[in-house]
Amino acid sequence: MSRWLKIRRRLYRFGWVLGALLCCKLAWFWWMAPAVAGQDLADERADLAMRRAYLLERVANPKFGVVDMPYIVKSPYREELAIAALSMTSVAMTNLSFRDPADLGANRDAVRLMIDRAMSDEIRQYDIIWWGEDAIDSLAGDKGHAGYLGHLNLMLGCYFLLGGDDAQLRDLFSRMSATLARRLEASGSYHAESFPGWIYTADIVIVVQSLRLHDLTQEPRYAELIKQWLAYTRERLLDIDTGMLRYHVSPAGQAAGTARGVLQAWNSMWLPLIDEDFATDQYRRMNRLLVARSAFGNFAAIREYPEGKEGPTDLVSGPLVFGLSPTATGFAMGGAAHWNDRGMLAGLLRTAEMAGFTWSFGGKRAYMLAPLPGDAVILAARTMTRWDRRFLAQIPRQDIAHD
Repeated sequence: MSRWLKIRRRLYRFGWVLGALLCCKLAWFWWMAPAVAGQDLADERADLAMRRAYLLERVANPKFGVVDMPYIVKSPYREELAIAALSMTSVAMTNLSFRDPADLGANRDAVRLMIDRAMSDEIRQYDIIWWGEDAIDSLAGDKGHAGYLGHLNLMLGCYFLLGGDDAQLRDLFSRMSATLARRLEASGSYHAESFPGWIYTADIVIVVQSLRLHDLTQEPRYAELIKQWLAYTRERLLDIDTGMLRYHVSPAGQAAGTARGVLQAWNSMWLPLIDEDFATDQYRRMNRLLVARSAFGNFAAIREYPEGKEGPTDLVSGPLVFGLSPTATGFAMGGAAHWNDRGMLAGLLRTAEMAGFTWSFGGKRAYMLAPLPGDAVILAARTMTRWDRRFLAQIPRQDIAHD
C-alpha cells in the first residue's frame, strides 16, 4: 500500500509540473503568436527587425561556419546547412531591403560578407567531399555542382540586385552563370547534378532563379534557356496524379521520385520570381492537396504527402509529425507572402510559434527550438516579395533591357 501511495504522489506531482509547463507554453504562445488575420503592422516590423538583428549577428559574421550548425548533423550535411543559412539570410536581407530601403546599405554589406563566407575554404569543402574537386576552380569542367554553385550564384545576384558594385564578383557572377547555363543545356533535360548521380529539382529552381537575376542585373542572356527549362519541366517532370513537380530527375532526364510537400513549399517561394502562371498553378495545388488546417486555434501546416499517401523523408523534410513537415511549413510562408495570403501566412506562423518558442534578448529575436538555418529560412520566406531593378548600381550599361 505504501509503495502505491508513493507512485500516486509522484504521478500527482508530475501532473502538476506538466500542467504548469503547458500553461506557461500557452501563455507564451498567446503573447508571441500573430493574430489570425496577420500581425499588427507595427508589431510585425518590430518582430522582423529583431529577427534581422539576430541573423546579422549570427550569420553575417566573419567567423560564421559549420561550427554554428547543429552538432548532431555530421559532415558534409553540416556544410550543406551552413550554405543554406548563408543563402537564406541573403534572401531575407534582399526582401527586407525592398520592404524598407533605409536598411539597404547595411543589408548589402551583410550579403557581401556572407558571399565571402560562402567562398571560404571551410564552406567550399562541401563540394570537394562530394565531387573530389572544388566547384569554383572547376568551372571549365562538366560536373554539375548545382547545389553549391546555385546558392552562391543566387547570393551574387542578391548582392548586385541591392546595388552592389564589385568588379571581381561581377566577373565571377558572369562566369558562374555561363557555366551553369552550359551545364543545363548540355544535360538534354535542362537539369544538372547536385551530387554525383543525383539531380534535385529544388536545386535547379535556384539555379534558374540565379540566371534570371543575372539577366536582371547584368546583360540579358538567359531568357530563352529559362523558357526552355520551364517548358521541359511542365511537360515532363510533373507528377501524373497531383500535377506537382517531382523531387528528382533521372540521369536520363525523366521524372523520378515523388511529389513532396517540402519541394512544393520551396517552389512556392521561387516560382513567382520565375514564371507567375506556373507559380499560380503550383501554389493552388499545394493549397488543395497538402495544406492541413486546424479549426481550433487557426493553425496551418504542410503535409509531406497528400492524405492517404506515404513516402521517404530526409534531412530536408525533417522528421514528420503526423505526416506534417516542419521544413515545408516554413518554406510555404514564401508563397503565402508573395500572394499576400495573410490568413495562410498567419496560420503557418502560429504553427511555427507553437513548435519553436520565440524568445527575445538584447534587441534580437529567434526561435529557441529551431536550428540557425530554420530562423534564416523563416525570415526569408515570410518576407518574400517582388524583386526589381530599383537599387541597381548606376553604371551605364546599354545592353541591359529595362522593364
